[in-house]
Amino acid sequence: ASIDPVKETAPPAPATEGPIEPVKETDPPATNSAATEATPVDSDGTCDALCDKREEARISKFGGDLLNVTDVVRMANQAREETVANLREKYGIHFDKLFVDSETKSPGERYKGMKPVEDISTYRLRRKLKLKVLRLLQEVRERESNVLGCDCVQRQGKAAGSPDEGVESIPDFYGKYVFANGGHSQAAAHGNRYSESYTAVLTEDLKPVWKAMGIDFVGRNYAVGGMPATPIVSTCSKETFGTDIDFLVWNYGMTDRSGESAMYYFYRAAINPGRPAFLMIDPMHQDSNVAGLVTKGSLSIHTAAMEKKDVPDSSPDGIPLSGEDFEAIPPLLQYVKVDKVLGGEKDHKWSCTKAMKDAGSDCKCWGLPGQTGWHMGYKIHALQGRLISLPFITILFDALQEIIDSPKDVATLLSTVEKEENDEFENFISLPVIGKDGGKKEYEDFAKALDPALLETWFKGPSICRTGLLPSESRYLGITTNTDKTGGPARCGEETYDIGTLITRNKLPNLKYNITGGVEPVPGEFALTGWQGGRFCKDKEDCPDIVSPDYTDWFWGVWKDGKASMTFPNEKEKDYYGYDADKFKGILGLIPTLFKESYARKTPPVDFSIGDFQDHIKMTVNGKPVAKYRLFMAMAILEDENGSVQWPPNENGQYVLEFEAFGVMEASNRTALEQHLRLSGFVLY
Repeated sequence: ASIDPVKETAPPAPATEGPIEPVKETDPPATNSAATEATPVDSDGTCDALCDKREEARISKFGGDLLNVTDVVRMANQAREETVANLREKYGIHFDKLFVDSETKSPGERYKGMKPVEDISTYRLRRKLKLKVLRLLQEVRERESNVLGCDCVQRQGKAAGSPDEGVESIPDFYGKYVFANGGHSQAAAHGNRYSESYTAVLTEDLKPVWKAMGIDFVGRNYAVGGMPATPIVSTCSKETFGTDIDFLVWNYGMTDRSGESAMYYFYRAAINPGRPAFLMIDPMHQDSNVAGLVTKGSLSIHTAAMEKKDVPDSSPDGIPLSGEDFEAIPPLLQYVKVDKVLGGEKDHKWSCTKAMKDAGSDCKCWGLPGQTGWHMGYKIHALQGRLISLPFITILFDALQEIIDSPKDVATLLSTVEKEENDEFENFISLPVIGKDGGKKEYEDFAKALDPALLETWFKGPSICRTGLLPSESRYLGITTNTDKTGGPARCGEETYDIGTLITRNKLPNLKYNITGGVEPVPGEFALTGWQGGRFCKDKEDCPDIVSPDYTDWFWGVWKDGKASMTFPNEKEKDYYGYDADKFKGILGLIPTLFKESYARKTPPVDFSIGDFQDHIKMTVNGKPVAKYRLFMAMAILEDENGSVQWPPNENGQYVLEFEAFGVMEASNRTALEQHLRLSGFVLY
C-alpha cells in the first residue's frame, strides 16, 4: 500500500524477520536537472567501460547495489542479523528478557526500551527514517547520473576520464545520520572512558546497519558534567549539536527540573535544519510537560528508562552467587544488580580500577574522574545503549518495509513523504507557542513586559549563538574561533581544534591567571578560556583513550584600560549560519558561566555574576549605552535607554559590544577591575 498520512492512533508498521520481500516493480531512475545538463545527450560508447568498472567496484565496496532498493534492504537486513546475533552472544539467555518485546503481537522480533510520548511519535520517527533512506537512494542515482561526463544509470554520454578515475570518485558514504546526545555528567559517561558511553555503544550497534545502506552513522556525545538544559545548551542548540542532527537526546533529569527549560530545549532544537526526532532518558516527568509538542505540534519524542527487574541479580537477598550460578551470568551483566540495587559494586563497576592494577591486571585508564556512586558504570551504559539501539532498529525496518510495500518509485515516494513532513512542520511553526504546566510562563511574563510578540522570537525565531562550551560543533569546526583549526573530541594534548587559552589560578590575594597552554590572550579583547585542571591529562601508555572531553570553557574579558570588547557575529558565523541581519530582531543576550569562580566556595566570587552587571559594568552596543540588563532564564537581555531590546547592527551587520568595569564590589571590598569578566556565550535573536 502507498504511504499516506495516518491518524495519531495509527499502530506501528509490522516488523519483519529475515530478508524483506523484494519490490514487485523496478524503480525507474530519478531525474536530476543538474546532472542532465552536465551529461551529453549523444553517446560514443566510451562510458560503457567506465560505468561497468565503477558499478563493479561500487557493488564490491558496499556488498550490493545501492541503485537497487531490494539490494539495499537485503544488505541492511544482513547487518541487522549480524548485530542481533552478536548481542545475543554477549547477553546469552538473558537477551530475550532484557530486550525482546514479547507483549506486542506482530510478526518478527521486536525490541523494547524506547516508548513514544504519544503513538504519533513513532509514526513520525518512521517517516523521518524513510526520508533518510529515500534521500540516500536519490543521492546515489544523482551521483551515478553524472560521472565524468557519463550517465551511468542510463548508460549514455561521453567519458571525460578513465575507468580508473571513475572508480576513484566512489565515495565512502552517500549520506550521514547523526545521533546527538545532550545531558549531564552521567550522560557524558563520567567515570568511564568516552568509548564506554551509551552513545558510543549504540553507535557501535547501529553503524554497521546504516553503513550497509551507504550511510555513515555518527554518534555525538556532547553531554557536559553538571549542565542543565537551559540557558547554555538550549540557547546554543545548533551551535552545540550541529545543523545536521537527525536524532537528539535530552538527559537532564538530575540537573534541570524546569518545565520552561525543557520546552525551550525542544523548541530551539525543533527548528534545527536537520529537524531531529527526540529521546528523553529518565525524563523525571518532564515528558508530560512537552507532550503538547507531540499532540499539537509536529515533534517525535520517545522516552527510555531501564527496567531493573529484568537484570539478573548477582547477590539475591544479599547472598552472593558463586560457582556455576554466578558463571551463568554473562560478564556484561555480572554485578550490574546487587541485592536488588542497580549500579553494581564499586570494585566491579568500572572497566579498570586501582585494585585491578594492584592485582596484576593490564587494564588501562584506572582512577578516572567521576567514579562516584551516582554515575553509571560501563555495563549499565552498555545496557542503556542497547535499550535505544534495538528498538531503533525495529522502527528503522518498519520504515524500510513501508518503502518496499509502496508501489511508487523512489522520486515520487520521496516527494510524497517530504510534502507530508514539510506541511506538518510548517503548521507547527505557524501555531502559537505551545505550553503546559508552566512550560512557557516565565517566557510569557518576560515578553509581556516588553512586547508579547517576542514570545515567538524566543522560541521559534532565528538566532546565532557564540558558545565556549565543549563538546560543540561550532568549536570543533572553527566557527566560534573564526579560524581554520578544526577537530573533534580528543585526548588531552592531542586536540587539533583551537583550544583557546588554558589557565590555572594563583593563591589569594593574587587573582591573576597563569597561562599554561594555548594562545596568549589579547588585552582589550575576549579570550576563549578553559581551566587546565579541568582536563584529564594522563600519559598515553597509562590511558590511550579519550576521557571526559567536556569542558565548560568561557570567554574571558581581558581588561585594557579598564575595558574589553568583542564583535558579534564573526565572519565564519555569518557564512556558516547564513546570517541575514534583516531577518533578526537585533535582541542581544549574555549567557552566564555554569559555575561561579571562588576559592573552595569559601570566598565571595571573584568573577561578575549577571546580577552584578547593573551596578558594576558600563556597556555599549555599537557605541550606544546599555541602560538595563533584563534577567531572563539566567541570561541578561540588553535594553537601551528607550526601553527597547532591539538593537540596530552596524554597516557590516555586526554588533560591537564594549564592557567597562567600575565601582567597588561590596562583598569582597575589591575594585570591579580586579574581578574577572567571564561569560559562557553571547546570543543574537
